[in-house]
Amino acid sequence: MTNIKHKNIIFSLIFLCSLLFLTNCGENENSLKNTEAKYFDLQKFIGIVVKETQSKNPLVKKVIIDEQNNTTSKELHIKNWDNELHFFLENNLNKPVLWGQYDVTKTEKEEVYISKKQNLHTQKFQVKHISPTEKNIEITYNDNNYLYHAQRTLILQTENNIVKNYQIKGSQTGIWIADRHYDIKGEVKN
Repeated sequence: MTNIKHKNIIFSLIFLCSLLFLTNCGENENSLKNTEAKYFDLQKFIGIVVKETQSKNPLVKKVIIDEQNNTTSKELHIKNWDNELHFFLENNLNKPVLWGQYDVTKTEKEEVYISKKQNLHTQKFQVKHISPTEKNIEITYNDNNYLYHAQRTLILQTENNIVKNYQIKGSQTGIWIADRHYDIKGEVKN
């Protein structure tokens, strides 16, 4: 009988600890959302661009070049712009752990963030402010570890807060991965 009581007490403690942990995780996420952006607010900008582009449902010419230089080209309507632009959001610099990790140069027309450390994934982040609703973003991403090396260059051009062009060009090499090179381009047609 005491064995069952001990198991119930242990189970209750584990349940309460898990509940407290999950509650605290939600609070941290909410507090991060309310934190003022120290760098260019990529998450907010991409959110606006996704909403506006999704509402227009433009025709996109998408070209994919793979590691054998095979080219696939098609025109389509992108159903989920969040998914299409997710590589850009991976480079959001507004995480408390990244604050102070970049040399920042800002002018009225341009912001450039250059990593102070080689081990950060986002090595360079550049925003050209053409107008309040027209921006060009270029990101250099590197991921190096003992098993593989990945590099990407991401380019996004917007006009009237709508995607105009985007490109994701990259390569991967690794111990168990064959060398891969890819180039994905999207051009909004209307």
